[in-house]
Amino acid sequence: MDKLWFYTKSGTNEKQGPMAESELRELISRGEVTSGDLVWTDGMSEWQPLGTVAELKSGMPALPAVSAALPDGLLGWLGFVAIMNIIYGVFMAISCFGIIHGILTIIAGTALLAGKNALAGVQTVDATLVPFFDKLKTFVQMTGILIILGLVGGLIGIILWFTVFAASMASAMGAS
Repeated sequence: MDKLWFYTKSGTNEKQGPMAESELRELISRGEVTSGDLVWTDGMSEWQPLGTVAELKSGMPALPAVSAALPDGLLGWLGFVAIMNIIYGVFMAISCFGIIHGILTIIAGTALLAGKNALAGVQTVDATLVPFFDKLKTFVQMTGILIILGLVGGLIGIILWFTVFAASMASAMGAS
């Protein structure tokens, strides 16, 4: 004979039942009894949340994914890298270093900025996507740090070039 089950909705003391397991499974499949509701049948020492009862779990619909916030700083890094790519692309396009490279870099920076702006309106994401957004943040951070290091290195190179140029000019002026 089918086990007889009782259930009570979470937060209430009103017991429902007895009912056949098949009837309880029907209520579970329709979402009328959920994982947080308490269930009991003969042989159980106390009422337990439905989600912890192994023999009934197979009939439970999949729980909706939990939502989570985007990683802190992701939008800032996305914006920084996007704008730096656009600026770099403009310099590349107007210099003799490569118009095609510059145009493609501008397009990439613009696409990244559009993606950042699209994410700006998102408050939470499916929790299963959090590892992806964490890895995306790491990638964009490392790209941003490389950009900063490149700017610092370029600035040091310019300072050294002007220092050497000034020294050679002073040397040339002193020799004549």
